[in-house]
Amino acid sequence: MAHARTGLRWVVAAMACFTATASCSRVDDGTAAARGTGPFLSPPARVDLRTLSIDPSAPDTLYAATWADGLYKSTDGGENWNLTGLTGVSVWSVVIDPQSSDRLFAGNTSGLSRSFDGGETWSLLREDSWGPLVVDPQVSTTLYVVTNSGIEVSTDDGETWSVLLSLEQPDYAGSLTVARPDAQSPAVLYAGVSFGVDAFIYLVRSTDGGLNWWTGDQSWYDYMPFFLIDPQDPSTIYSSVAPLMKSTDAGETWTMVDPDGSRATTF
Repeated sequence: MAHARTGLRWVVAAMACFTATASCSRVDDGTAAARGTGPFLSPPARVDLRTLSIDPSAPDTLYAATWADGLYKSTDGGENWNLTGLTGVSVWSVVIDPQSSDRLFAGNTSGLSRSFDGGETWSLLREDSWGPLVVDPQVSTTLYVVTNSGIEVSTDDGETWSVLLSLEQPDYAGSLTVARPDAQSPAVLYAGVSFGVDAFIYLVRSTDGGLNWWTGDQSWYDYMPFFLIDPQDPSTIYSSVAPLMKSTDAGETWTMVDPDGSRATTF
C-alpha cells in the first residue's frame, strides 16, 4: 500500500499470514532510506504486519494492523511503536475518520470495533465476520461495510445496520469503495462481487447510495479487484488487478493504464 504527502512517502508491504517478516521503507525528499522500525522489521520479525493506515490530518501518526498481535500506533512517523488498547486479535483493516482522527474503526477477529480516543479504548459494535469498511467521505456517522451476506450501511455510527446489497453464498463481495463529492449528492459505491461458483469477479455499482445496483460486463479472473475513485469525479475509477485499468464512464468501458501487467494488492 502506498501513501504520499509532501516531503515524505511511505511504502509498506503487508505480507501474507504465513510470511515471517514484513518490510517498510520511507522516502524523504526523494532519497530512499529503507530501515527497520518498530516491532515489524528487526529480523526475525516479532509480529506480522498486515496493513498500514496514516492519519490524514497528522501524517506522522500511523496505525499498523498485525496478525494475532493487535493494533500498533506510532506518533513520530514510524520511529517508535506502541500497542493500542486493541490487543490479542488479528486486525485486517483500520479506518480513520477523516473529520475526527481520534475516531477509529478496526475489523478484527472479534468483529468490528470502534474507538473514540485514538485507539486507547475500544468497544465492540458487532461480532460478525467483516470485510472492507468505509466511512462516508461527507457524513462520517454513515458507515458502509462488507459482510458475509452482502453490503450493509449504518447511519448512526455503527449502532444499527441495514442491508444495501443482499448476497447468498456462494455469491460474495470482497471489495468496496465509496465516493461522495458533496453532502448533498448521494453516495456512489463500487464493489467487487463474485456470482456463483466460478472465479470471475464483477464490478457492481450504485449511484444512489445503495438503493439500486448495476453490474458491469467487465470481469476479473481469480483476483479480487480493489477500486480507486477520483474524489471529484466518481465516474473515473481505477482497478488494481493486472493489467491496471482505468474507466472514465463509471465502469462501462475500460482502458489499460499499464500494458506491462502490473498489479496492486490494494490502493
